[in-house]
Amino acid sequence: MAPDDGQAPGPADSPSRRNRAPGAPPAALPWWISVTAILLTACLAVTVSWRVHHPPAIHYIPPPDHPRGAFREVQELVAPLSLRLDDGTLVRLAGIARPRTPEESERVEARLRDLAPPGTLVYVEPEPVRTTEADTGKFASVYLPPADVDRTRPFPYTEARLLNAMLVQDGLVREDGPQLYRYSNEFEMLEHDARQHERGIWAPAM
Repeated sequence: MAPDDGQAPGPADSPSRRNRAPGAPPAALPWWISVTAILLTACLAVTVSWRVHHPPAIHYIPPPDHPRGAFREVQELVAPLSLRLDDGTLVRLAGIARPRTPEESERVEARLRDLAPPGTLVYVEPEPVRTTEADTGKFASVYLPPADVDRTRPFPYTEARLLNAMLVQDGLVREDGPQLYRYSNEFEMLEHDARQHERGIWAPAM
């Protein structure tokens, strides 16, 4: 009998190690470990997929002293980033940079026609943004209100969608850093998310 040195047998002395023939493959992992690994992998894949299609939710609520907006209807799109309204006003979407290529312009215009075709009800807030661009139209934040919006009540910012932000979120435009826009920080977050998940202009070149 081997002398007892008072130490517990290590992994090398375990029965499974002693009974396994030389060169034999290691014992299979317990079934519950394999099932757990599969479930964790599936959860991770679902989470990543959800993040790609659901960027961070941000509510765009102006400060109390910001100029009040007004409900208008879109009359026409003036490429690439301006809208003519039913009162004849021409507004340029604030906080986003002009597309750099004809292909980018075409994608932005197609998305705007889809989101705000003629006759679309929008809520327009003027923005005191200055730029050296040779743009026509006043800079503005343009919201898409919910379908059941009550025009006699305060505007429901938390239920509306900011058109300017949606273009950044979809990766169709870049946020315009030089503009002193009140949502610049939020737009930077959206652009970073679009870059990270390779949406729109941030997708790898084919």
